[in-house]
Amino acid sequence: MKRFFGKFAVLLLALIMCFSVCLLASCENGSGDKDGDETTDKQNDTPAKNYEVKVESNFPLGEVAFEAKSGKDGGTLYEFVVTPKVGYAVQSFKVDGTEVALADNKAEYVLKQDATVTVEYCRKNSAELQRRQQLVIDKITQYVDTYFMYDKDYKYNLGSREIVLKAGKLHGGLPYTAYSSISPDVFLDFAVSKDNKGIYTLSFPMGNDPFYWGGSCGNASYWAWATISSTIRFSYSRDMIEKNGVYTVGVWEYDPETDIKSGLWQDTVDICNRNTIDVMAEAYAMMNKGDAMQYNSEAGGNHVVTVTEVRVIRNKNGKINPTNSYVRLSDQHGGYKERAGHDGTYVYSSCDLNSKLTFAQVFKKGYLPMTCIELLDDSTPIAKAEFKESVEASKLNKRYVTSGYVETNYAITKVVMVITDANGAEVYKATRYGLEHSPARLAYSLFTSNDYKNKYDKVEHTGTYNDKLDLTALPTGKLRCVVTAHVSNGESSVVRDFTFDN
Repeated sequence: MKRFFGKFAVLLLALIMCFSVCLLASCENGSGDKDGDETTDKQNDTPAKNYEVKVESNFPLGEVAFEAKSGKDGGTLYEFVVTPKVGYAVQSFKVDGTEVALADNKAEYVLKQDATVTVEYCRKNSAELQRRQQLVIDKITQYVDTYFMYDKDYKYNLGSREIVLKAGKLHGGLPYTAYSSISPDVFLDFAVSKDNKGIYTLSFPMGNDPFYWGGSCGNASYWAWATISSTIRFSYSRDMIEKNGVYTVGVWEYDPETDIKSGLWQDTVDICNRNTIDVMAEAYAMMNKGDAMQYNSEAGGNHVVTVTEVRVIRNKNGKINPTNSYVRLSDQHGGYKERAGHDGTYVYSSCDLNSKLTFAQVFKKGYLPMTCIELLDDSTPIAKAEFKESVEASKLNKRYVTSGYVETNYAITKVVMVITDANGAEVYKATRYGLEHSPARLAYSLFTSNDYKNKYDKVEHTGTYNDKLDLTALPTGKLRCVVTAHVSNGESSVVRDFTFDN
């Protein structure tokens, strides 16, 4: 028995000594306690390796920046930051095929090998942008599909053609007059009645020539955009370029040195062909309703339309099917025809309402997809209308009663002058209508003129305004002149309120 206990004591002593040595080694090596955890964290804070990162995208509509942050989970923690171009957003972000969620266009991901980052972009389409789109669609619909009749026959020359607008015939949309460019809402200033079906009867204010009371294709898109845009300045389809407030949609290439000359697009059919139908189809697919498309052909013709719907159909390989994909559009063209209106009623019109073209047809014609900044970017609010009158109030006198002009940041739809006597009774009233050619500046010294020269076709149109003001014919005594300017976003402002002795 003594021998057994002796052996046990020796074994116990050996175990105690072994444990002490291990504990001492553990303490000296700094493992297994707080100090050891800090050392491990410091090792993880150092990137284990920098990996090669390749970035791929469906379209170059943004930039991807990345940086190695620290070692983690046996790899390296990378931070990714995506910066889309103005008007576009990230549709998907993948690392080696794995979807990674972005927060404020940023993400962290641990790489353990070289990786490929794939980013797909799409057009921004926020609730605010959709609200603006609808305002544009409402305006173009008013332009092309308001029903009216004329109180008598009106005739005007359009190039070599004589256009006759028949009394009593149901029309839809503004008449096509090529150069004249009034807003559709002020067109209804000429209405003398409206029946229970919503059909207006129009009587042009002066003369038998309605040349100035119509519009054109570019005019239609212009006034639709002018409802929300204070930046556009184009006059017709061929000068829809960035310096005039027009931006391209999607990704397609053109050479500014050769494809645009003297501020005008050249052959857009050639541009489409150089880009190929696959590239242009993807650009068409990025359009939102309210955008526009414009073409110009050296073979003849140019045109602009407003987009009301885009439908994209893709094949199994992911490519767009250009025959089945289509756009619907509203526009004003040069010819008159019978067409169905919004309620199916047939009207005589120089406008189309929601007609349909496939992507293949759009491409063949040479259409380029375009928009304005207000439909592209929702980061800033729509501008408030600003008004500036040419003559300072301190310098007003009888000489300036009917002289001057108004400048605004929006297109001017009309300027109305009213003169009243000392009792407030109206003794004179006249209206000048804004034209697309000079949308943000309108002279009202023309209130004293009875003719106007069209600078585009060099034809003298007399009788357009015959409201020549003779101050001596007005009552004597104290008179008040009030001038009110109206702009395309619906706002108005009194720009002159002047009392004078006559």
